[in-house]
Amino acid sequence: MVSDDERFRLVARAAIDALWDWDLRTDRLWWGEGFENLFGFSAENPETSLAGWAARVHPEDRDRVVSGLRDAAQRSPGWADSYRFRCKDGSYVQVMDRGYVLRDPDGTPVRMIGGMTDITQRQAAAEMLDEANRQLRALSMQVIRAQEDERARIARELHDELGQILTVAKMRLGMAAAKDGQPAQELLHEAVRDIDNGIDAVRRMSLDLHPPQLQFGLEAAVSALLHRDIPEDGPCFELYSTLGELKLDRTSAITAFRVVQESLSNALRHAAAQQIDVRLSREDTWLHVVVRDDGAGFDAATAKRKALEGEATGLLGLRERCYSIGGELVVSSAPGAGCEIHAQLPLRHHEI
Repeated sequence: MVSDDERFRLVARAAIDALWDWDLRTDRLWWGEGFENLFGFSAENPETSLAGWAARVHPEDRDRVVSGLRDAAQRSPGWADSYRFRCKDGSYVQVMDRGYVLRDPDGTPVRMIGGMTDITQRQAAAEMLDEANRQLRALSMQVIRAQEDERARIARELHDELGQILTVAKMRLGMAAAKDGQPAQELLHEAVRDIDNGIDAVRRMSLDLHPPQLQFGLEAAVSALLHRDIPEDGPCFELYSTLGELKLDRTSAITAFRVVQESLSNALRHAAAQQIDVRLSREDTWLHVVVRDDGAGFDAATAKRKALEGEATGLLGLRERCYSIGGELVVSSAPGAGCEIHAQLPLRHHEI
């Protein structure tokens, strides 16, 4: 007949976790084979005391874990904690450890039996999920804010610019109707000029909402954007492109255009750059969009934190745009070292 101890050892051999048995009277620890499989230490390791195990617990976790374990061994039916544990190769893994107290007939604790589970990958997956959720919340906030900002901008431009232009033109036409000869002609000419300015304002707002040059290819649209948005006294710029008249599907074209537009806007508003370069190229089945400036640059970690907090989410929005169509966006920057934004977007089959 198989004894309880032998049965426990057979279970320990079959288990994936590192099972252990701590004799509270002698302070001796016994480890199952999972201890070697998970952490590289032999189950016959001579350091079979609690102190030997504690020495492998990360120094920042050790006091909390050891005191919690000892207290539970005397006062509680069980114990559980998560901590960092050093493997034989010196690396640390995150473990979940649980133990249950066995007592003799008079209630004195005599043994604690438990098991350690490596949850490093599980924790990494949970952290990635938390990060994705934070980015999703930040992006949702950005979408709402961007919608409201865009509505406010259009309303402001319609009221402040187009509204004023049309009001002045109406006044000039009214005054011209009350006059004769040369004064009336001058007012009419001024009214025509005001109306031309109004047409230019409408055209500019239309271009911001959807650039019509995209029908001639991304290269043409980006060239028009650079010449329109960079002032004559602004930074120098160069467009390097091997795309020619390559046509993209609407989603890819808009995504690539917005990458350039947002990157250009950031460089003009914040970077104090002297040179801005844009590169458009294709490599096999990928479209590459690179915008580089020699401006002030920024700390990427700080920018990421602000984006997750709902501030400065432009680059986060671009990254999500690229990701949504199977691409990726890489931002390289450092204070005083300028900035490079590189988008890699897939070319659809009919575009190749």
